[in-house]
Amino acid sequence: AMIEYCRVDFPNAATANLDLLFENFALLAYMKQYSAIPKAYVDFVLSKQSIDGGWKMDAISSGNDAHTSILAYWFLLECKENFALLKK
Repeated sequence: AMIEYCRVDFPNAATANLDLLFENFALLAYMKQYSAIPKAYVDFVLSKQSIDGGWKMDAISSGNDAHTSILAYWFLLECKENFALLKK
């Protein structure tokens, strides 16, 4: 049941709350549910990274958010260590 709760669809990039989205991604990775994490999630997170290395909470925020950035880094680290296990 928790896995179904955490599974997400890609949001509209213009209105996405990236903090909540990245939290879902990080939880899936933390729970080692790699088969539920498409490799496209990694690409999506990387595509949202700011030029200075952080991540904004959403598309309308003016600056990076520490919590969102930590979640993104955590997710990416988990995926890097287990990339072969991710869903294609």
